[in-house]
Amino acid sequence: MKNIHYFLFSFIVLCGCTNTHKNTDNSVKTVVITPDKSITADINDLYYNCTFVQLETTPVSIIGALSSLAVYKDRFYTYDSHGGGAVHCFDKHGKFLFKIAKHGNGPGETMRITDFCIDERNNILWIADNYKKIQKYDMDGHLINEYRTDFALKNIVCVPESNDLLALRFGYYKDKNYQAGIYSLKNNQILIHNDYISDFERITSETSMSQYNNHIVYAFGFSDTLYHMDKNGFHPQYAFDFGEYKVIKKITDKFGNDNKKFVLDFMNPSKNYAGLITNILETDDFITFRYDFRGKNQLAVYSKTNNEIRNIKKITVNSKEYFVALFFRYYVNNIFYSVLQAESISENMSEQNTSGGYGIYSDFNELEAKIKADDNPIVVFGENNMQSLFK
Repeated sequence: MKNIHYFLFSFIVLCGCTNTHKNTDNSVKTVVITPDKSITADINDLYYNCTFVQLETTPVSIIGALSSLAVYKDRFYTYDSHGGGAVHCFDKHGKFLFKIAKHGNGPGETMRITDFCIDERNNILWIADNYKKIQKYDMDGHLINEYRTDFALKNIVCVPESNDLLALRFGYYKDKNYQAGIYSLKNNQILIHNDYISDFERITSETSMSQYNNHIVYAFGFSDTLYHMDKNGFHPQYAFDFGEYKVIKKITDKFGNDNKKFVLDFMNPSKNYAGLITNILETDDFITFRYDFRGKNQLAVYSKTNNEIRNIKKITVNSKEYFVALFFRYYVNNIFYSVLQAESISENMSEQNTSGGYGIYSDFNELEAKIKADDNPIVVFGENNMQSLFK
């Protein structure tokens, strides 16, 4: 029912040179990644007391491509990047509550939703519209206000400890080369920004911005650097080193402006390219992210304590290999949340399974017996147990 891809390009834009972005500041910690040394991890190596929540599938709540997830007051808020975009809300049992997806260019409408974020201090849901609009909703999906901008938007994250500041990833902005920055709604002003400086900056359906303490964690495209962003600027923290597998400048020189050929070459398994870091989450002890290697996704877990990284290509449940790595979407109170696509649970699910159900499961076998391949995704969560990967 849905064209779901773990690797989804929305579009590609041209910019400057990848190598010029490498930061040589001694304060930046280098994280060495060896993509061809990957493991298969059991789900219990990631979570204590893993729980599965099946999101209800109805004609109104169908999710085409779940690209963002937030958890707030026993509710799941999801961003569906399919078509014109939509934000869905489900209760803690997975029952569908409401949807924001009124498409159009008039008041209270959106042309293309590209992301959302939640301001927990003020109980506000913010939505980014790529057609130069930011919308403000209450947590039950009622529109409060909307703001026209001079720029298109790709990602949006609330700036911690602020009432009117939003971290944005910009789309088209006439006569500007802005990539990301912090925007003041009160003053209608971009307070800080950085510029595009890579040849092929990829704007994907997956966000590369998230909150960590009082900072915004930020990385882009094929950059090797993870930044902390705040209203004072961009502060490089980590440099990811893919070694011989790094996508280097010669690949862009080879294809010039031919974006399609560039993508096909990068996705070619025989080329051994690694890069395109997305789905970044940072905690006090770990950094988790997703990257592409030989045309496939891998989950990476970096331990700050051990200064080591684990590349995970498959997940097992009850000693049986079921699906490719879960990519963490949200973190709060030592709980990691990720999303599992229904069709990835098993290649041989019964045609007699009844679609459209919802509920909470701690027993994966029970969920497997009820799920159908074209059902909505399943939210997976549990207490952080990732230190077990580094024993």
